[in-house]
Formats: sequence, C-alpha cells, structure tokens
Amino acid sequence: MFRFNRFIFWFIVLSILCSYEIVFGLTWTSTNQATLAWSPVTTLGDGSAIPPGDLVSYEVFMVPEGGNKLTERVLMGETVDARFVVTFVDEGRYFLGVLAKRYKSETIFSYSTVSWSDNPVVVVEGKTFGIIYFQAPAGALGLEVENNAD
Repeated sequence: MFRFNRFIFWFIVLSILCSYEIVFGLTWTSTNQATLAWSPVTTLGDGSAIPPGDLVSYEVFMVPEGGNKLTERVLMGETVDARFVVTFVDEGRYFLGVLAKRYKSETIFSYSTVSWSDNPVVVVEGKTFGIIYFQAPAGALGLEVENNAD
C-alpha cells in the first residue's frame, strides 16, 4: 500500500510539472554558465531608426523564479555586444533579462523595459526559458575492493 501511495504522489507531481511546461512552453536548461544572446537594438520605441551618433548598450539581469522583477533582479553586467555570458554562483532557478540603454558620449537618454526570458513576446519563436543551477555532488572517495571470502 505504501509503494502505491508513493507512486500516485510522484505521478501527480510529475504530471503537474509537465503540464506547466507544456501549457506555458517553458524550457529549463541546467548549467552553471549560459551565453544569453539577442537581436541588436536598432530602432526606437516608435519604430524609427536610432539617430546617427547615438549608441546602445545593454544591462543583463537575472531574477530567481517567483522573484519580483523590479526589486529582486540582480545586475549581472553591462555590454555593448548583443550577447553576454552569465555565470551562476548560487543554486536555484532563474530567468534572464536584458535592458537597452540609448546614449551619446557619456549621457544616457533613455532606457527600454527589461525583456525577460519568460516572456513569449520577446524570446525566439515564443519559446520561454529559464536556467537551473545546482552544484554537482563531490565525487566518491575511498574506493576499495572488499575481500569477500567464498
């Protein structure tokens, strides 16, 4: 009876997890380092081209799954390239985000909203994603052959 209940429990848990990913299209990738890439920003919010001489740089963020994207996001770094390598230190499940900044010389004119990896409008083909990072266990030590007399 105990095994039957355990089976039902795990069946329900796995069904819920699978349903969540199927319904929301969310894919989790397990890694300690990920290269986040995006299309370079070449237009303003109204669709017109960024004026000559104006530049765009990016801030890259991560936020824990279920975290508040305004108050719990962590700035991972800044770049002028349309890609950034994110290295995870703390275990958990995370979403990644990119904010574009428009500037000239040292003066920042404006910021975009943050594009998050769990938003189907901003990811490639609407396929949302997150990153899972958990440290691997240490390798086994003290290996030996025990003498088993016949």
